[in-house]
Amino acid sequence: MCFFDAFDNEHTLAEMPRLSLKDKSIDGPAAAHKIEEVHTPDNFAFTTFSTGSSALQNVIAVTWPEMESRRSASAKVFQMTGLGSGCDMLVTYPPLVNLFTPDALRAHGVNVRFLERSSRSSLLAALASRRPDAIVGESSFILSAMLDADKLSRPDLFGCGMKIFASGTPLKMELLEEAEKKKIEVHDLYGCQEFGWLACDGHAVRNDISFLPVSGGSGNLFEIAVGGLPVGDIVPLSAGGHVCGRSGEILTYRRQRAQTEFDVIVKESKMSSPESVKRTARSITRLKGRRVYVSHDLVTGAAHTVLELKKSPEECPAASGSFIIRGDEKTETFDLIAQALLSYQSSHRENGVWSKNERIQTS
Repeated sequence: MCFFDAFDNEHTLAEMPRLSLKDKSIDGPAAAHKIEEVHTPDNFAFTTFSTGSSALQNVIAVTWPEMESRRSASAKVFQMTGLGSGCDMLVTYPPLVNLFTPDALRAHGVNVRFLERSSRSSLLAALASRRPDAIVGESSFILSAMLDADKLSRPDLFGCGMKIFASGTPLKMELLEEAEKKKIEVHDLYGCQEFGWLACDGHAVRNDISFLPVSGGSGNLFEIAVGGLPVGDIVPLSAGGHVCGRSGEILTYRRQRAQTEFDVIVKESKMSSPESVKRTARSITRLKGRRVYVSHDLVTGAAHTVLELKKSPEECPAASGSFIIRGDEKTETFDLIAQALLSYQSSHRENGVWSKNERIQTS
């Protein structure tokens, strides 16, 4: 040990905490993926990627204050679907576990396991060796494996009493038909990497969801915002009920991507510093991929956060009007990220290596 090391409290590379795929409970195979180590700031709970297949995927970061909302939403999913404590859950696409959070899985006693390979044959092999209580994955993938099992004269692999959590892509109606024949319970889970689980069988599992009417739509189409931030999906709302639960009104299986997304303008903030508001806006744009701007007439030190959501006239000339979302409940995600920023600003350690001001003064 060098003499000077005795006075240094910064971590060496070997001493740095490591958050492995196993720590995040997503240590399973995923097609066309690779594993890459990154340096992650300690004010992030974890990082992941958006899971859309139609475009390049974006890096997503989740801050520590957001974790409780995601955990609470997961607990509601377990309660609504009747998934018992100590159950065995087989996940066909590991990143979907990010929407549950490891704490929620541990608290409910859920044993998560993954396929050996990211393929339908691997799913059938897993079912042949050990029957899970629930399968989580895209409905088209699970349906194809179910039909393969029938062709192989092994319809018993998908047995009575099993639960299927269709997620990741819109629910296929054909899966419901096949599952009904086998007396298998199907649940439609809707969410995204940015915000976690949002709805189950047509019921919202978070209190900070807002529904924004679509201009020129049929009257029952709405864009979704979570915590004051747009999701980018359009869903119908119907009193007629969801196919997986007649009391659910959010028809997530009929969702579609919005052609253009909302811009978010911060009109009022509980923060006292305009610079902190601007930093929060930039952070959300970088970490969640949502365009957030600060109004020229921003009000600071307000009682509640006030956000304006509107379409860019350059991208969507037909769009008219805007929507105002007021806190505290409906702007929760924005406020939690602001909280994470303020906490970091007040507690992070100064490190001369990263101090631009120090480098400028000494150069």
